[in-house]
Amino acid sequence: MKAGEEIKYDLDRDDVIRRVYGDWSDVTGAVVGNSIWRYIIDSSLVEVYQHLFTAARKRGRPLEFAYRCDTPTHVQRMRLQVAPLGAEALEVRSRLVASAAKASPEIFFSVGRGVAMALKCSVCARLGRSPDWMDLVEAAQADWLDRDQPIRVYHSVCPACRDRLMSVGKG
Repeated sequence: MKAGEEIKYDLDRDDVIRRVYGDWSDVTGAVVGNSIWRYIIDSSLVEVYQHLFTAARKRGRPLEFAYRCDTPTHVQRMRLQVAPLGAEALEVRSRLVASAAKASPEIFFSVGRGVAMALKCSVCARLGRSPDWMDLVEAAQADWLDRDQPIRVYHSVCPACRDRLMSVGKG
């Protein structure tokens, strides 16, 4: 993705994907008709997204928040907007705001492939191991990560981001 590009999809009142737009249209057949909860698995993330979806529907206006969606080689700053469409349907837009190459690529693997395990916040990209959450550089400097072992990453949401996102749409 390039800065300014976005991924957009619509959800029906039951959070089933009903349409995918743009560059992701090639996955339309694979995802349309499926619940969004098939793709958002972690209970913390489900709770946050359910809250945001409910708040957008109740308030009748868009909600937005910033998050990171890093690749192994790039830091990607994103902006997510959840907007009501009527009949309790939602439009979800995820736009790339900025992307920068990382000084050194990550050596993370999906759950099940690595030896050590770490949580990675899907919003701020910090790594967590209760009760500590820190960025990758801090974790490496603190010898928190074994550089000789691949790391299994489980995407979640850190307590600070959870609290911030749960406050979106209130008031």
